Amino acid sequence: MARRSPTNARYQKYTGPEGKTRKSAAAAKPKKASSGAGSKSSRGSSKSTKSATSVARTPETPEYRAARKQWWICLASGLVLTMSSMLLRKFLHASWVNPVSMVLLGLAYAAIFYALYVDWTKIRPMRKSADQNAKSGKTPEAEKTSLDDSPTGSDPDGT
Repeated sequence: MARRSPTNARYQKYTGPEGKTRKSAAAAKPKKASSGAGSKSSRGSSKSTKSATSVARTPETPEYRAARKQWWICLASGLVLTMSSMLLRKFLHASWVNPVSMVLLGLAYAAIFYALYVDWTKIRPMRKSADQNAKSGKTPEAEKTSLDDSPTGSDPDGT
């Protein structure tokens, strides 16, 4: 640690100007370079791109909504079963409470792990495909119509 110099104005009493303040460390950080003169307009455009990407990450298909509903139900039931197991053990002291509490806790674990399974196998692939479609500029409706028009599918009249 450096020694304080008595010749420094900061350590001399009654010689310097009163009320001297230092700049904060945040002011010493380098500023971000804006793309144009109007930084407010660039902020507004970044908000619109952020909202567009968040909308693209959540496909609004019935399959996606059903999978999300299943995921939420599994997580909520896991939480409720865990809390009921804990409350049974805390407030009831009968001989049957311990096995029932363990069964409830096992069901809670099963519900939570099933929610993770639903997320990894159903929801994430749907979100990834929605991200890829958003990056390529495709909409889900356009993709469905292109798949319906494909000649590789079987004709309804069997020819």
